[in-house]
Amino acid sequence: MQRVFEEAEYVLTVLHRMRDEAAVNRELYDPDARKRIDEAIARVEDVLRQAQLMVCSAERNPKAA
Repeated sequence: MQRVFEEAEYVLTVLHRMRDEAAVNRELYDPDARKRIDEAIARVEDVLRQAQLMVCSAERNPKAA
């Protein structure tokens, strides 16, 4: 599970870099690129949050896992 968290954090880092790049070089990106990147960031953060909640829940209640 740790690898999943690390990969999600890496994806978030790349998305944030791409968002910054799209802001600086608007002529290289679609007009709605920042919006789509923001949506992707929100989805990855939501999945990461849900996974963390599942891990915490499993740690608190090991019989349920």
